[in-house]
Amino acid sequence: MTDLLIYKQNDLPEKWLYQILSFQRIVWSEGFENENLYRDWITTPEDNPISILLTHGNLLISHVQVVSRVMKHLGTEFTLYGLTGVLTYPSFRKRGFGTQIVQEGMKYIDQQVDRDIVLYSCEDENSSFYQKCGWIFNDIPVLEGDASNPKVTKSRVAMQFVSDKAQKYKNEFLSSPLFFGDELW
Repeated sequence: MTDLLIYKQNDLPEKWLYQILSFQRIVWSEGFENENLYRDWITTPEDNPISILLTHGNLLISHVQVVSRVMKHLGTEFTLYGLTGVLTYPSFRKRGFGTQIVQEGMKYIDQQVDRDIVLYSCEDENSSFYQKCGWIFNDIPVLEGDASNPKVTKSRVAMQFVSDKAQKYKNEFLSSPLFFGDELW
């Protein structure tokens, strides 16, 4: 039997934190280099992370973080929500846990009344999994890094325009590059 657990980042018990970080260090090693070599956090606090986990006893099966931030685009502020850190340990793959954890993350986001846009990004090789989960990729250019010299991210981006305000600006979003800041979740 699996349990569904939800924690704010500061409330996440260490037994879960270090299982998540261990996975991330192996799979996304570039996030643990240079100044982040001894990193002991999953996502920066500025992104208001909420961890959602599927567990069995003391064993982590799958994890996602719901993140949010306010972003200014075309002179207007929007509240963005998204998913990051989606993982399922290899021995549990192809059993529906990945789909379940993504669905749980989306249920959490759907309950947030301040959301304007839901944004998700992933590497191209994972996009078919997320399309099966209902994401539609927009393939708009997303810029990240230094504002004076931003770089186009290699990730594919899917966006859902939820609020009336976001719907009003949908065509502008889909026709102009989106500057995300230092780093896409």
